[in-house]
Amino acid sequence: MLSISGLNKEGDTVTVDISTKMVDPRKGEYDNLPHIGPGNIESFTGRIFNNVLTVRESNLISGKFHFNKGDIIYGKINPQLAKYTIAPTEGLASADAYILNSKNGVEQRFLYSILQTSGFYNYSVSVSARTGMPKINRNELDVYKFNSPKFKEQTRIGRFFQNLDTLIALHQRKHDKLLAVNKSMLEKMFPKDGADVPEIRFKGFTGKWDRKTLGEMMEISSAARVHKEEWTNDGVPFFRSSDVVAAFKGEVNKKAFISYGLYKKLSTISGCVQSNDIFVTGGGSIGIPYLVKSNEPLYFKDADLLWFKKCAGIDCVYLYTFLTTTLFSKYIKNITHIGTISHYTIEQAKATPIMLPKKDEQIKVAAFFQDLDSLISLQQRELDMLKNIKKACFERMFV
Repeated sequence: MLSISGLNKEGDTVTVDISTKMVDPRKGEYDNLPHIGPGNIESFTGRIFNNVLTVRESNLISGKFHFNKGDIIYGKINPQLAKYTIAPTEGLASADAYILNSKNGVEQRFLYSILQTSGFYNYSVSVSARTGMPKINRNELDVYKFNSPKFKEQTRIGRFFQNLDTLIALHQRKHDKLLAVNKSMLEKMFPKDGADVPEIRFKGFTGKWDRKTLGEMMEISSAARVHKEEWTNDGVPFFRSSDVVAAFKGEVNKKAFISYGLYKKLSTISGCVQSNDIFVTGGGSIGIPYLVKSNEPLYFKDADLLWFKKCAGIDCVYLYTFLTTTLFSKYIKNITHIGTISHYTIEQAKATPIMLPKKDEQIKVAAFFQDLDSLISLQQRELDMLKNIKKACFERMFV
């Protein structure tokens, strides 16, 4: 049995040096080095964000920990956030972090892997629970124990997870690049405020786009009232704003349902939701769209969601894409209630302006973003698969 560090009364081998080397950041010799703290590290992945400043840019005045390339930076504040990384270069670390280096027969990458195990995570969270700010102190870190194989096997394990992390980082960069392309093209393929043509346009299309309001082009309404006590555990899916937001983010949430009998009764009053209709959140996280994908029975919560019914004049995917643009999100932020709770109402939705090209150009624009969304989804699935492989390996490769 091995111990992380410090004096071990049970005779376990101590394996980690926790640096106490603090330096004065005001000395000019550190000015151009990066200053890294927990806020610069992505939870559970070790990825360093693009928000790192140099020591000079950070205007530091109090002592900081010096680290070298390959040292482990571990965030001691809020350990439930799992902030850890291997330093890519020399720099200074926030006093909210520990600088760790392995010793006495423990390989550095293996130690880094130990910090990512569920055993260490659960331990760090359990000992940090206290009033005020959760924190794992040095003594608590000292006494954590773990099992270790021979050094050669440690090296193989550490290298395996290093290679897996490299592959995950590669897919993450591809995913992030596709998201950046999507964001950029959304800004350039729809006319900016006050313009009547977009910055980028497919070859063969000319002429000004028409300015319309959504109310001119389609029927916008909501649903009949459904009380919470009428929700069921199965039956007809009942959409709320939380379902739309979860679907937009690609997340899974707990679903709600209503009985088929209630659905038939309410649909007689308000009509049936059809494929290619669009829901838009009217409360909470306002302006988030959901494109209905089939004619299967589906109902939704009044006030929570607005119902944009498909029409012949607007391609449904084009409209959905428009509703994801920065132009639309800025518009509804300007016109919705500013206060504790914001709302996007039916009347506001009807008055929402939209720039429309001819139908064939709408379809072309929609298809482009649909293909791009498919690429992003594919990249996300591959990324999730790699993360699941890593999680499974951690569960099976450590004792």
